[in-house]
Amino acid sequence: MASTIESTILQRIAEIIEELSWVKKVEYDEIRLQISDIPEQYTPYVQLISGPQLNTHQHRLLVTDWTIGVELVLKKNSQTVVNQVEMLNKKQELEEKIGANAALITIPGVQHIVYRGATPDMHLFDPYYFVALELGVLYNKPYTGSC
Repeated sequence: MASTIESTILQRIAEIIEELSWVKKVEYDEIRLQISDIPEQYTPYVQLISGPQLNTHQHRLLVTDWTIGVELVLKKNSQTVVNQVEMLNKKQELEEKIGANAALITIPGVQHIVYRGATPDMHLFDPYYFVALELGVLYNKPYTGSC
């Protein structure tokens, strides 16, 4: 179960991505593992995947470095042309949209967001095309336990 701050971060990222006119569906509460799980009417589709967390105690704070995967799924059909250039352009649009949005930093406790990895993870399984990127979110919250 995600904490309140984690749910808020995922929801805010989803809202930012939904502002892109070409994105039809963004999900973070249900992860679709199979191509068959993604209805055609959902593409272009983006899912946010919670990744590992590194927690550090700093004075009375618990500082968390959290990895979030962003996976974009496109499907080629009679009206849509999908190729590597198109995938990289869409990936760059996602990066720029998230990176240029200060709304994430306004969440109490969020310090910054970074992109991890310089090489895009691309899979071309005709007619579906996937590209993934990783975000790193650094946030803190009061630590109430003992060390």
